[in-house]
Amino acid sequence: MDSLVSTQWLAEHLREPGLSIVDASWHMPATARSGCDEFAASHIPGAVFLDIDALSDRENPAPHMLPAAKDFAAAMERLGVGRDERIIVYDNSPLRTAARGWFMLRHFGARDVAILDGGFQKWIAEGRETEAGETEGARAFFTAEPSSEIVTKAQIQRGVGLPLIDARGRPRFEGTEADPRPGVAFEENEPPRREFAVIGHTRGNGQQGCELGRGRAGAAEFDRLDRAPGGQKVDGFGHIALQSGVANCACA
Repeated sequence: MDSLVSTQWLAEHLREPGLSIVDASWHMPATARSGCDEFAASHIPGAVFLDIDALSDRENPAPHMLPAAKDFAAAMERLGVGRDERIIVYDNSPLRTAARGWFMLRHFGARDVAILDGGFQKWIAEGRETEAGETEGARAFFTAEPSSEIVTKAQIQRGVGLPLIDARGRPRFEGTEADPRPGVAFEENEPPRREFAVIGHTRGNGQQGCELGRGRAGAAEFDRLDRAPGGQKVDGFGHIALQSGVANCACA
């Protein structure tokens, strides 16, 4: 299964055995939107809700740090998501938070994981089937085995020898705009980035949501980074440091 699947593909495979659908919608606090409440009101049939706020290291002062492997495994088993299943992740958020769900699942050992191209917005714009309420997940097993394909803040501060991409908006990158999350301050002591790129090559579809751009647009940006001083190879997950979770899906 590709890392990006169409709404047509999902409609054709809906309710197939061994297929899990995960809604990973999350919204900035200032929007007063609740991914959980919106999921309960309407979601893709059979989907379960991954609570990004709850499924994080709540003891860490920084928001949304990765949870412990045992906590992630327990959460997936409660939801009925097995590590060896085909897993489709989608969202209904302008932040494209399906990428965070995709990243966590991949990080903890799931390999057959894909993002729904266009998300829930495209799904409903096409008049496809939805349901409301909670979904009872079937019994599942998830053995979480964290990968080594991440770097820590301390490693970045020491220098990891890799291109570092900041996928936030330019004002937040430059420190001219405050972070919209309460209590998150701009850190002026971050190491200088040799290159800057916004991983946001998308094409708008009006009410059909926003599908990820394919092919030349995204590839051209990474080709440019590949020619960065020092000659480091930018060839996908594990060979590039990303500062925003939304960027991870671009490196699959």
